[in-house]
Amino acid sequence: MNEPSRLRPLKEAARITQMLDLVLGADRFDRAPVDMVGLALEYSRKIAPQSPIHEVVERDISGCVGALVYGEARPRQWAIMYHVGQSNGRRSFTVGHEFAHYILHRQLIEEDGRFDGGIYCDENAVVRRGGSGIEQEADEFAAALLMPLHDFRRQHPANARVDRRDPALARIHGNAGHGGRLERGFCPLGKTE
Repeated sequence: MNEPSRLRPLKEAARITQMLDLVLGADRFDRAPVDMVGLALEYSRKIAPQSPIHEVVERDISGCVGALVYGEARPRQWAIMYHVGQSNGRRSFTVGHEFAHYILHRQLIEEDGRFDGGIYCDENAVVRRGGSGIEQEADEFAAALLMPLHDFRRQHPANARVDRRDPALARIHGNAGHGGRLERGFCPLGKTE
């Protein structure tokens, strides 16, 4: 019996990035970071019109940073929740992480009994990127979507030392080091400080 092919996080993030570059222009980060809320709502309606993300909302979800939840009705209707009080960058990454679960894992979440009503991601899985499996995939997707490699290369000269706390990163990508790439010391062009 063949296992259905799983979507790959970096490939799916690259596909969406290419679409955004075509629609908004390759220089889009010169104007604004990714509108992750708008992207999650609009893109989900395009790829799954019968089962889209209907809302992205701030909620007091103690013990969780974010969640992707679905209603009882079929076809499923989805929502992303993020915990109250997150900075703009933190919120973008959290919503991107939950959007990744929607893109990459919604069938698993819907069918596997361990995910009763959705997936709830704690601070270790999202903020500290301590998760594995689908949590790691969601982190990789969110980081690649918020800070695409081609734009990062355009913004930073080769062999440059990059400080992940640099306010320019937050301005350009809306997430500073929260994108995971810099937080883990990964920088496509040099070392992070």
